[in-house]
Amino acid sequence: HEFPTAETSSSSSSGLPPLKLPPGRSAHPPSSAPLPPPPQPPPPPPPKPQPPPPPKLVRPPPAPPKGAAPKPPGRGSSGDGSDVDSETGASKTKLKPFFWDKMANPDQKMVWHEISAGSFQFNEEAMESLFGYNDGNKNKIAQRGDSARESPVQYIQIIDTRKAQNLSILLRALNVTTEEVVDAIKEGNELPVELLQTLLKMAPTSEEELKLRLYSGDLHLLGPAERFLKILVDIPFAFKRIESLLFMISLQEEVSGLKEALSTLEVACKKLRNSRLFLKLLEAVLKTGNRMNVGTFRGDAQAFKLDTLLKLSDVKGTDGKTTLLHFVVLEIIRSEGVRALRL
Repeated sequence: HEFPTAETSSSSSSGLPPLKLPPGRSAHPPSSAPLPPPPQPPPPPPPKPQPPPPPKLVRPPPAPPKGAAPKPPGRGSSGDGSDVDSETGASKTKLKPFFWDKMANPDQKMVWHEISAGSFQFNEEAMESLFGYNDGNKNKIAQRGDSARESPVQYIQIIDTRKAQNLSILLRALNVTTEEVVDAIKEGNELPVELLQTLLKMAPTSEEELKLRLYSGDLHLLGPAERFLKILVDIPFAFKRIESLLFMISLQEEVSGLKEALSTLEVACKKLRNSRLFLKLLEAVLKTGNRMNVGTFRGDAQAFKLDTLLKLSDVKGTDGKTTLLHFVVLEIIRSEGVRALRL
């Protein structure tokens, strides 16, 4: 008996003719052959680009006042033209400058290290109100009218008119004659101190002295002052003699005055060194000056020369009356009043 093969059984069951395979091939692949790997999945699509965020709204800077040029921002100043405090970074109203003499490296033996951490505080609002910068103040110019001068007698003018007028008035006031002055200068006699001082102040310049020496006309054609100086310049070393006479007369008085002044200065220095209010004054001036000069090379001072105290009255407020000296003194009085209440 012949057993049916797979080809005959499948063909007979389906009613189709049997398939013919090429030689060397079998209907069933060998079980040892590896299966092909599955295909790789396609890569994901790239992400869509995100749209850029909308631009932020930026407010334009405020327009400068009419007629004023915009101030470029720089060190110690903000973009809106106001000064900036170097310590806090806060915007400061620009004040009038205070021209003082800074001391770069104060000696430890001085008093500045004692007042660097003082408690003095000035009224910022009052200071800005009084000493706020105002360009309009710079355009105020006082106009003075020149009065016409009429001379009843026309003299030959050689020296300055004002100098001649002052010398003529002095000669009439002291009631001295030209001959008395000439004799005193030649002989070394005493003359009034006021006259000697005025003669030195009214001494002719080199050009005026040359004109007086070269004048050979009638002396009566010269004015009283020119006539007097014409006679003086003909005396050898006349003004050197006047200096010697003045020194001889005022020597003892000058020595006594210097001794008294030095004694007063010594006592004053001792009192100031031990004065709490004087240290408070230095502290107030130092802080006030630094506030007025904030944002400039004059600011951030650690000390100043004492002659700065003489310049406090030169800085006037917007009212034209109150000076920086008034402001500092009033602020010290207010500070001391608060201190007294606390005690």
